[in-house]
Amino acid sequence: MSSHRFFVYALTLLLLAYLLATNLGLLSFNFYIPLIIVSAFIGVGVGLSMRQQTERQQLRNKGRQEVMIEIVTQELNKKSESLVAINKLTQILGANVSLELLISRILNFLHNLFNSQKTWLLFKNPKNNGLDLYSLNNEEIVWKWLSLPERKNWFYLSLFEAAHSLFLTEAQLEELKEQLFWSKETIRSLYAAPLFRGDQISGAVLLGEVKEPSAEELDTLQTMAGPIGISIERVQMYTELEENYFATIKALASSIEAKDRYTKGHSERVTRLALALGERMGLTQEELEELKYGGLLHDIGKIGIPEYILNKPYDLTTEELAEIKKHPLIGEEIISSVAFLQEIAPYIRSHHERCDGQGYPDGLKSTQLGLGVRILSVCDAFDAMSTDRPYRQAMSFENCKKELLLQAGAQFDLEVVNTLIKLLNKYPQLYSLSSMSKDKAPSSPTITLNSP
Repeated sequence: MSSHRFFVYALTLLLLAYLLATNLGLLSFNFYIPLIIVSAFIGVGVGLSMRQQTERQQLRNKGRQEVMIEIVTQELNKKSESLVAINKLTQILGANVSLELLISRILNFLHNLFNSQKTWLLFKNPKNNGLDLYSLNNEEIVWKWLSLPERKNWFYLSLFEAAHSLFLTEAQLEELKEQLFWSKETIRSLYAAPLFRGDQISGAVLLGEVKEPSAEELDTLQTMAGPIGISIERVQMYTELEENYFATIKALASSIEAKDRYTKGHSERVTRLALALGERMGLTQEELEELKYGGLLHDIGKIGIPEYILNKPYDLTTEELAEIKKHPLIGEEIISSVAFLQEIAPYIRSHHERCDGQGYPDGLKSTQLGLGVRILSVCDAFDAMSTDRPYRQAMSFENCKKELLLQAGAQFDLEVVNTLIKLLNKYPQLYSLSSMSKDKAPSSPTITLNSP
């Protein structure tokens, strides 16, 4: 009730009281009763008015507090969501995976977080003075090499030289359309954030077809760009070291085979076949890595075997056979001083063991041999059968399969033999690579196998 309306009511009551007093002959009290009544009404009115004003103020204060609480809550929620996202990214970046898998996980993460229709990672490639572009296409990673623009446009200068994060509108993108890698696609908006390698720009995160990011989203992506760049640099360096290491391993394997003209390329062929079989039989990525190096070095101990024994064109004597059987132990001794080769020791020592326990050097049975070793044993024997040796000609594909099946369960693991034969029937080129003459065989052929 407003103060004005209250006083109108008070005056009306005052008049009524005065008339009542006059009629009752109480005119002598005409100032007391009305004044008492008026005082009461005025007092009550003032009290009500003050209380109402206080309540309104309290409501206004409460409203302000609720608004402030809502604002703070929203800010905390945004910070919380950002921290959760950064924590998830940290887990992705901390995984020990290949460069391709790391890039795949990063692209999928950014795509889901920012709801971008197009997601790219762009890296400078110092080896070919170009750019490596990785894009996400239906959850598959697509790689593309790009040449640097002959005349650097303002997009390139801003992103790669001034190190600015950019949000480009459709009009700005249209201006650059013919100079950028998506020239055949319609991109109506793009957010780009630079990646660093040390204090140098190494690449960029590119999010296409995305709404204009908020300040919080800009901060989040910029915060993420740093760890992404560092993590990719780490994996790239590790990959380079691994490639150098792999080249060294191949050189060692080649030096072994230089002593035996009949086994040139044997280790690579065995390794290629063993990896195809190991993948088919469900070996983990780590186990496949061990199998790869174990396959390349399984005969390294032959360095310690006289060449005349390795190249003897007829049957070995008992003494010579005993000498040949030393090569797994010699090989294990050679790698024992190399810390990063310790995990492949079982492949080198045990690749001539038999499932029935009649192999060498330890007479181990199938249950004592890992799946990788059993795979290597079968692939080693298959390559030996399918290539020329000093004491016989290469066996035909059918005869190789018959011999494997004949020895399955005794010399060889039955499941491994059956899986290999299915693989060879589906991909006969694997046999062709083994049976090629050494002069015609390619140095590093690639076989792509699809899952069954």
